[in-house]
Amino acid sequence: MKNSNSQKSFDYRSLVGWISEFSSRPLHDPWPVIILDDQIMRDFDEFFQLCQHTGFNYIVIWGLFVSRNWPVQLEKSIDDERRKQVQSLLDSAHKRGIKILSGLGVYSWGFEEIIQNFPNLSKGNPRAMCASESDSEKWMQKVVDFIFSQFDLDGVQMQSADQGRCNCQECQKWGNVEYHALLNHNTTGYIRSKWDNKTIVINNWGVSFATRDDIPYIQKMSKSVDAIIDYNCSAMAHRKELIKGLDCAYGTLAGVSVGPPQRWERTKWFLPATFTNVPYLKSLYNDGGRGIEQFTVALSNPCGEVTLRFMGKVISDINKSPESALRESIQECFHPVSSSVADGMAEVFQIAENGFFKVAEQNYGHVGLFYIDGGLFPGKEGDVEKYLLKMSKDSLNKYEGEIKKAFKLSEKLGYNVGNPGKWELVTKSLNTVLKDIERIKCQ
Repeated sequence: MKNSNSQKSFDYRSLVGWISEFSSRPLHDPWPVIILDDQIMRDFDEFFQLCQHTGFNYIVIWGLFVSRNWPVQLEKSIDDERRKQVQSLLDSAHKRGIKILSGLGVYSWGFEEIIQNFPNLSKGNPRAMCASESDSEKWMQKVVDFIFSQFDLDGVQMQSADQGRCNCQECQKWGNVEYHALLNHNTTGYIRSKWDNKTIVINNWGVSFATRDDIPYIQKMSKSVDAIIDYNCSAMAHRKELIKGLDCAYGTLAGVSVGPPQRWERTKWFLPATFTNVPYLKSLYNDGGRGIEQFTVALSNPCGEVTLRFMGKVISDINKSPESALRESIQECFHPVSSSVADGMAEVFQIAENGFFKVAEQNYGHVGLFYIDGGLFPGKEGDVEKYLLKMSKDSLNKYEGEIKKAFKLSEKLGYNVGNPGKWELVTKSLNTVLKDIERIKCQ
């Protein structure tokens, strides 16, 4: 996983998301949607090209096989058509030098149907198998065998805590991190015993590394994996100490990321996250962090594409100037006809980004994922513009003022672009945000 050139680069540089989050079009079925139709296959091919050109070397894809439930007969999780689609996706990525990791729930996420058929696997949590039950480990191994024996996957990103844990009397003897370290250690040991060349990444989604006394258990998890992703940097208070004691790369999410709205039209928001994340990325690298996971967003949203291109360039060369990274990303996306036009386009993106994070003072911390819509499971209020509704009146007015500036500038630049259709999406997105703000202010 090491970078062979002299640039200061994160070694594990991954995009991550469910299949639906790579889609160029809105998907209205309940999350997560895992269809692989012709359009989504083309969408993935665009992502593979982007990764190849900007520096991402991995993509984590959740939902290649199942959304929520492995069937008891695992081979029935996919039919022949799906098998061909998955293999075609893998072949397309490999042609461009991109490695694909499958998201893998460890003892939870995907086991509900199996638990229903074999009740002894659970001791109270219907979504998680019991770590003290020997048959649980056997079922985990069956799933591992299935995905690696059927497909040319490069590895897995494992999550054991998203659906909680078993809290039976036997399992209560283990603290949270200790418990999940046990699950991950057992599963990685099994993978290494049969597929030693696979990349294994552990993501701690659902369990915190904030307690210093848990460092020995995290070290145990690091023995046979390539990277541990502390997604929200919960170990910040003792991050340097933790990193020094690990036998693998330590990483987090790539600063703040906009949660990709599954059901929104792709021109409904315009919220880049570029310069905002550079100080955090530098501090993580300087502390010894060498892993990054960047949440994906649809390339049909123009600020999403520029953000991903920018982030790929910066995590591949941490000393690259943000100005150069943004300018290159602008050039690749829109093909401006002159240097002054490129400068104006970069200004549009910076006005919109700073307008949200600085002028409107929207603080989402240094690292983490935030949703601008109704989230994965919108309630009665539906897919509302949550990021606007939570602003104070003063902040919303300030944000509106900045978006108006960006919109007016984008209109002036539209005639000086080699890719006018894509720049039109910028103007359309900004105009949609303005209409949403106006409607909210009138409520």
